[in-house]
Amino acid sequence: MKRALILLLLLLSGQGAAQTLPGLTRIDLPRFRIAHTERGAAAAVVLSKTLEHERDEIARKLGRDFDSPTDVLVGEADELAAIAPAGAQPPAWAAGMALIGPNALLLNAAAVRGERGRPLVRHELAHLALGRLGPGRFPRWFQEGFAMMVAGEWTMATYAATYRASLSQWAIPLSALETSFPDGFADAEIAYAESFSFVTYLNDQGGDEKLRALIAKVAGGAGMAESLAETYGRSLNDLESAWRKRMGSRYSWLGLLSGTGALWGFASALLLIAYFRLRRKKRLRLEEMALEEAAEAAALRIAAAEQAQATPGDSTPGPGDGAIH
Repeated sequence: MKRALILLLLLLSGQGAAQTLPGLTRIDLPRFRIAHTERGAAAAVVLSKTLEHERDEIARKLGRDFDSPTDVLVGEADELAAIAPAGAQPPAWAAGMALIGPNALLLNAAAVRGERGRPLVRHELAHLALGRLGPGRFPRWFQEGFAMMVAGEWTMATYAATYRASLSQWAIPLSALETSFPDGFADAEIAYAESFSFVTYLNDQGGDEKLRALIAKVAGGAGMAESLAETYGRSLNDLESAWRKRMGSRYSWLGLLSGTGALWGFASALLLIAYFRLRRKKRLRLEEMALEEAAEAAALRIAAAEQAQATPGDSTPGPGDGAIH
């Protein structure tokens, strides 16, 4: 409790989270202050080499940078709650968090070191950038769609969710994604996919220039619907209708069959079929062998019986053969 109170006071006084907690090692960059636990050291080194470049890329997409310095807190999953700024409660499953008020990132060291480390960092940086440029002004669908776009988070799972979103019975209106996303996994997947797809659609309509203009208007205090109309010359409803029409023509179940995941699934199905066919073949062979053994045994019994009934030579009992008369 005492540590949290000290951290809160330091944050309110303008000092960064990265210099507050004992036991953390700090790495200073031009626009970042990385503070890491001992177990998060390797991830912190990776970040020290990439963060400035990733921020430049996002600033280019936005048309501007956000305020510095940004604190980056790095630790393993079981350390994040202890090093998080006051009031932040990272879920146990969280790989990263963008903390808008403190201008900080909270990152899981294992996730940073993993193959999805770069998309994770870019995603959270994009959230932080939008939050610092226009706190509370961007709708949830734009925040998530922009973050996914700059992170390049396009997978076959995203394609599948986008395909489901293209079907009227699954579609979620953007108006329902203004402030929050659905709780259910399937609906949340569609919400993320729709957000990614619509922001990408906007980017396709006017490139970076118009997207930057849109972001500048919203960050400056204009509403999203008003800013879209001024930037793209069409209402939000018109843009959404055109985007959904394009979704219906661009996404289909055939695309799912061409994906790597589908190919692996098809290969797995073939292996299962081959396994069960081989298993059936072996079972039939065992049954055949059992029948052969039974037939052979029956033949031996018949031969033995025939031999026992045979009467070679004289059939009159001789002395000493035990016959009773």
